[in-house]
Amino acid sequence: MTKWHRRPARLPPDSKQRVGMSDFLAALGLVFVIEGLIFAAFPDAAKRAMTSVLETPDISLRLIGIGSALVGLIVVWLVRG
Repeated sequence: MTKWHRRPARLPPDSKQRVGMSDFLAALGLVFVIEGLIFAAFPDAAKRAMTSVLETPDISLRLIGIGSALVGLIVVWLVRG
């Protein structure tokens, strides 16, 4: 076989778990990066957004949270296949 057609090396049995955890930690890190950039670039807008959230009814926040989670799940599903 040429170097372009090598078989992938066998991974240890728990490698899927480690890959899943590293993906999760990378995603969590990106959340912190994006959040940090928003607070650094637009601190006044972030404060106004937090004030707005405090005034929003619980049911609206729940619906927005469920909708955001579903959109995120669909994006991950489309990207990761």
